[in-house]
Amino acid sequence: MADKYPGPFCELHNITKSDLQQGHITKPAQPLLNGIVIEISHYLVTLGHNSNDLYNILVQLDPLLQSVSVKSLKVKVTRICEQKKKLSHKKKVIGVKNVSDLLNATFSPPTVKVVGEIQSLASVNDNSDLNLNKTIEKIEKISVSDKLSCKTVSTQTGASDNNNLSKATNLLQYENSKLQKQSISISKKIQEQKDQLNEIERRIGHFSVRNINKRDETQKKIFMHCVMHKD
Repeated sequence: MADKYPGPFCELHNITKSDLQQGHITKPAQPLLNGIVIEISHYLVTLGHNSNDLYNILVQLDPLLQSVSVKSLKVKVTRICEQKKKLSHKKKVIGVKNVSDLLNATFSPPTVKVVGEIQSLASVNDNSDLNLNKTIEKIEKISVSDKLSCKTVSTQTGASDNNNLSKATNLLQYENSKLQKQSISISKKIQEQKDQLNEIERRIGHFSVRNINKRDETQKKIFMHCVMHKD
């Protein structure tokens, strides 16, 4: 009967090998424990499945994971597997006492970070007002998207996992607050660059050929006027 399940944690939540092979879970796991995630990950590897297959399974078990990317989720699962390996070899892992504590802990969604994306958007062409405006718009969209992500998490709270969801929500709100501050700072810097460009263009216009010729003609007229009325 044990061969029906990938491991003891999956057996407790009635997650069978057949379910994983078909890629369909009949009932979400509440809460989703690290032990379940590790057993599913190891079993999918034996089937030759990829990160997308793991993502699709875990999202069915915990809908909150829809807010993260396949890559970030895979990184989080890999980190937990590495922590289990260290603890199994009597090595220390910060915040975890032993393998049992790790496996029985609730699997928390990886924190969404878009700081790098915002910083990359701040690298604009100093000679283009159009690029500056597009960058500002992208920063605003990222900020709005982050707010919506937090709102989505808060509206999907489950009674049995309220404590862990609250922690995840607080983390997202903290990240959102930092990103908003950085967005404001970057927007100000971009506006300063824009003002500097306008000032440079104004100065260049002052020394344009047309304006110089105009001033020369004015000086000539003044000189001729002085010569004609010298006596």
